Amino acid sequence: VEFRNLKLGDKVVVGRTEDASEGIYMYAGGFVAKDGNSDTFAFRSGRSRETAFSKDYDDLYEIMKYEKEHNGKITWVLGPSIALDDESRAAFASLVENGYVNAILSGNTLATYDLEKGMFGTVLGQETFEAENNAHYNYMEAINEARKAGSLEELMASGKVKDGILKACVEKDVPVVLAGTIRDRLTLPNVYDNVYEAQDAMRKHTRKS
Repeated sequence: VEFRNLKLGDKVVVGRTEDASEGIYMYAGGFVAKDGNSDTFAFRSGRSRETAFSKDYDDLYEIMKYEKEHNGKITWVLGPSIALDDESRAAFASLVENGYVNAILSGNTLATYDLEKGMFGTVLGQETFEAENNAHYNYMEAINEARKAGSLEELMASGKVKDGILKACVEKDVPVVLAGTIRDRLTLPNVYDNVYEAQDAMRKHTRKS
């Protein structure tokens, strides 16, 4: 229980040691993986300078397949850059559509970039490598349309968003937790502007993952 969630009357164990002498014992080895290869050249079974980076993706594929096949919960933490690249954005939307995404934790910027791309084909007014005059208003217009609709779900129902990550999430009923920051110029209607509320909403998904 976090300190901020303590209520009057709750019992709290306090102490300065971790060896159980004062009622507190900390076991730090619960998630340490055992090395199954004790050979002299065991380093070759893990990562070295010669290991292809594709190995990490191969491992990730297997984990995702296993979680999906065994009714697991795959929660993704995304930054806004994924919405800047057409192929990455389309690939992740495909992951959502095919059941490899059970929740997304992100911020206001990812959502606004994704919506602008889905509505106008631009991100911050830029389409690919060309900048159009006054196209930066597309960013503001996307946010205004979402706020006018009242929610991301209602915006998708209007048909104004052609594609994207958020569209796929709404269609597949995948929860998206968006946390705001003091740097956001404008926020979408689904964005948490209270950091504690955002943390609580995120923990509902991370505890199941």
